[in-house]
Amino acid sequence: LTFKPVENGSIYASVATSANPVGIDGGDGSESIAQAYMDLKPEEARTFEIGTKWNLLDERLNLTAAIFRTEKQNTRIQLDAGTYTNGGESKVDGIELTATGKITDKWDITAGYSYLDSEMVDPGPSCNRQGVCTPDNPAKGKQLPNVPKNSATLWTTYQVLPQFTVGAGVLGMDKVYGDAANTK
Repeated sequence: LTFKPVENGSIYASVATSANPVGIDGGDGSESIAQAYMDLKPEEARTFEIGTKWNLLDERLNLTAAIFRTEKQNTRIQLDAGTYTNGGESKVDGIELTATGKITDKWDITAGYSYLDSEMVDPGPSCNRQGVCTPDNPAKGKQLPNVPKNSATLWTTYQVLPQFTVGAGVLGMDKVYGDAANTK
Protein backbone atom coordinates (compact mmCIF):
# COMPACT_ATOMS: atom_id res chain seq x y z
CA LEU A 1 0.00 0.00 0.00
CA THR A 2 1.56 3.31 -1.09
CA PHE A 3 0.39 6.84 -0.34
CA LYS A 4 1.87 9.83 -2.23
CA PRO A 5 1.10 13.00 -0.27
CA VAL A 6 3.18 15.01 -2.77
CA GLU A 7 4.76 14.28 -6.17
CA ASN A 8 8.28 13.74 -4.79
CA GLY A 9 7.44 11.68 -1.71
CA SER A 10 5.69 8.49 -0.70
CA ILE A 11 4.77 6.59 2.44
CA TYR A 12 4.20 2.85 2.23
CA ALA A 13 3.17 -0.16 4.25
CA SER A 14 3.93 -3.73 3.24
CA VAL A 15 3.16 -7.25 4.41
CA ALA A 16 4.95 -10.12 2.70
CA THR A 17 5.38 -13.85 3.10
CA SER A 18 7.98 -16.17 1.63
CA ALA A 19 9.08 -19.79 1.78
CA ASN A 20 12.57 -21.21 1.56
CA PRO A 21 12.49 -24.88 0.51
CA VAL A 22 15.28 -27.30 1.37
CA GLY A 23 18.08 -27.10 -1.20
CA ILE A 24 17.32 -23.54 -2.35
CA ASP A 25 20.92 -22.53 -1.60
CA GLY A 26 22.45 -25.69 -3.12
CA GLY A 27 23.68 -23.87 -6.23
CA ASP A 28 26.05 -21.66 -4.25
CA GLY A 29 27.45 -24.55 -2.23
CA SER A 30 26.07 -23.41 1.12
CA GLU A 31 23.47 -26.15 1.30
CA SER A 32 23.21 -29.64 -0.09
CA ILE A 33 20.09 -31.77 -0.29
CA ALA A 34 21.06 -34.45 2.22
CA GLN A 35 18.84 -37.35 3.20
CA ALA A 36 18.85 -35.99 6.77
CA TYR A 37 16.64 -33.04 5.85
CA MET A 38 15.38 -33.43 2.31
CA ASP A 39 11.82 -34.22 3.50
CA LEU A 40 11.44 -31.19 5.77
CA LYS A 41 8.86 -28.47 5.20
CA PRO A 42 10.04 -25.15 3.74
CA GLU A 43 11.18 -22.49 6.17
CA GLU A 44 8.58 -19.70 6.19
CA ALA A 45 9.01 -15.99 6.77
CA ARG A 46 6.66 -13.07 7.26
CA THR A 47 7.72 -9.41 7.00
CA PHE A 48 5.88 -6.25 8.06
CA GLU A 49 7.32 -2.91 6.94
CA ILE A 50 6.42 0.80 7.06
CA GLY A 51 8.61 3.30 5.26
CA THR A 52 8.96 6.49 3.32
CA LYS A 53 10.86 7.62 0.21
CA TRP A 54 11.60 11.19 -0.88
CA ASN A 55 13.26 12.69 -3.96
CA LEU A 56 14.71 16.14 -3.20
CA LEU A 57 16.89 18.81 -4.85
CA ASP A 58 15.50 18.23 -8.36
CA GLU A 59 15.84 14.46 -7.87
CA ARG A 60 19.55 14.73 -7.08
CA LEU A 61 18.97 13.36 -3.56
CA ASN A 62 16.91 10.33 -2.57
CA LEU A 63 16.16 9.67 1.12
CA THR A 64 14.52 6.52 2.46
CA ALA A 65 13.59 5.27 5.91
CA ALA A 66 11.92 2.04 6.97
CA ILE A 67 10.99 0.20 10.13
CA PHE A 68 10.27 -3.52 9.87
CA ARG A 69 9.87 -6.90 11.51
CA THR A 70 10.71 -10.25 9.94
CA GLU A 71 9.54 -13.43 11.64
CA LYS A 72 10.75 -16.86 10.54
CA GLN A 73 9.03 -20.16 11.31
CA ASN A 74 9.89 -23.79 10.53
CA THR A 75 13.59 -23.06 10.80
CA ARG A 76 15.65 -26.18 10.14
CA ILE A 77 17.22 -27.37 13.39
CA GLN A 78 19.99 -29.96 13.60
CA LEU A 79 19.21 -32.44 16.38
CA ASP A 80 22.32 -34.58 15.87
CA ALA A 81 24.88 -35.37 13.17
CA GLY A 82 22.26 -36.97 10.90
CA THR A 83 18.89 -35.67 12.11
CA TYR A 84 17.14 -32.40 11.34
CA THR A 85 13.64 -31.15 12.12
CA ASN A 86 11.45 -28.11 11.54
CA GLY A 87 10.79 -26.21 14.72
CA GLY A 88 12.80 -23.08 15.24
CA GLU A 89 11.50 -19.52 15.28
CA SER A 90 13.42 -16.26 15.01
CA LYS A 91 12.66 -12.58 14.54
CA VAL A 92 14.42 -9.41 13.49
CA ASP A 93 13.14 -5.91 14.29
CA GLY A 94 14.93 -3.26 12.29
CA ILE A 95 15.35 0.28 11.08
CA GLU A 96 17.03 1.20 7.80
CA LEU A 97 18.04 4.68 6.62
CA THR A 98 19.61 5.48 3.23
CA ALA A 99 20.66 8.54 1.29
CA THR A 100 21.66 8.44 -2.37
CA GLY A 101 22.70 11.52 -4.24
CA LYS A 102 24.55 13.21 -7.05
CA ILE A 103 27.12 15.67 -5.75
CA THR A 104 27.93 16.60 -9.36
CA ASP A 105 26.87 15.14 -12.71
CA LYS A 106 29.78 12.69 -12.47
CA TRP A 107 30.07 12.11 -8.71
CA ASP A 108 27.54 9.90 -6.87
CA ILE A 109 27.39 8.93 -3.21
CA THR A 110 25.34 6.43 -1.23
CA ALA A 111 25.17 6.17 2.57
CA GLY A 112 23.19 3.75 4.67
CA TYR A 113 22.62 2.71 8.26
CA SER A 114 20.71 -0.21 9.72
CA TYR A 115 19.84 -1.32 13.23
CA LEU A 116 18.83 -4.97 13.54
CA ASP A 117 17.55 -6.36 16.84
CA SER A 118 17.58 -10.10 16.13
CA GLU A 119 16.50 -12.87 18.45
CA MET A 120 16.35 -16.65 18.35
CA VAL A 121 12.84 -16.92 19.81
CA ASP A 122 12.68 -20.73 19.76
CA PRO A 123 15.86 -22.55 18.74
CA GLY A 124 14.33 -25.96 19.37
CA PRO A 125 15.94 -28.59 21.58
CA SER A 126 19.65 -28.68 22.39
CA CYS A 127 21.29 -31.95 21.30
CA ASN A 128 24.77 -33.31 21.93
CA ARG A 129 26.94 -35.45 19.63
CA GLN A 130 25.45 -38.64 21.08
CA GLY A 131 21.96 -37.55 20.01
CA VAL A 132 20.70 -36.80 23.52
CA CYS A 133 18.37 -33.79 23.42
CA THR A 134 17.08 -31.50 26.16
CA PRO A 135 14.47 -28.75 25.85
CA ASP A 136 16.84 -26.15 27.35
CA ASN A 137 18.80 -24.55 24.52
CA PRO A 138 21.49 -21.93 25.24
CA ALA A 139 20.60 -20.16 21.96
CA LYS A 140 17.13 -19.14 23.20
CA GLY A 141 16.87 -15.35 23.33
CA LYS A 142 20.29 -14.84 21.72
CA GLN A 143 21.26 -12.69 18.74
CA LEU A 144 21.12 -14.50 15.38
CA PRO A 145 24.45 -15.62 13.90
CA ASN A 146 25.98 -13.25 11.31
CA VAL A 147 23.53 -10.43 12.10
CA PRO A 148 25.14 -7.25 13.49
CA LYS A 149 23.06 -4.88 15.62
CA ASN A 150 24.45 -1.77 13.91
CA SER A 151 25.94 -1.45 10.45
CA ALA A 152 26.71 1.44 8.15
CA THR A 153 27.99 1.88 4.60
CA LEU A 154 29.36 4.74 2.58
CA TRP A 155 30.05 4.32 -1.15
CA THR A 156 31.03 6.79 -3.82
CA THR A 157 31.67 6.61 -7.56
CA TYR A 158 33.13 9.07 -10.02
CA GLN A 159 32.72 8.88 -13.79
CA VAL A 160 36.22 9.63 -15.12
CA LEU A 161 35.25 8.97 -18.77
CA PRO A 162 31.89 8.06 -20.31
CA GLN A 163 33.09 4.42 -20.41
CA PHE A 164 35.08 4.41 -17.14
CA THR A 165 33.85 4.92 -13.57
CA VAL A 166 35.86 4.41 -10.37
CA GLY A 167 34.44 3.85 -6.94
CA ALA A 168 35.26 3.08 -3.34
CA GLY A 169 33.41 2.39 -0.15
CA VAL A 170 33.56 1.43 3.49
CA LEU A 171 31.44 -0.85 5.61
CA GLY A 172 31.36 -0.85 9.40
CA MET A 173 29.43 -3.11 11.73
CA ASP A 174 29.12 -4.33 15.30
CA LYS A 175 30.44 -7.74 16.22
CA VAL A 176 28.63 -10.72 14.77
CA TYR A 177 28.38 -14.18 16.26
CA GLY A 178 29.39 -17.34 14.43
CA ASP A 179 27.04 -19.61 16.36
CA ALA A 180 23.49 -19.53 17.71
CA ALA A 181 24.61 -19.61 21.38
CA ASN A 182 26.67 -16.39 20.83
CA THR A 183 29.90 -18.00 22.09
CA LYS A 184 32.00 -17.61 18.90
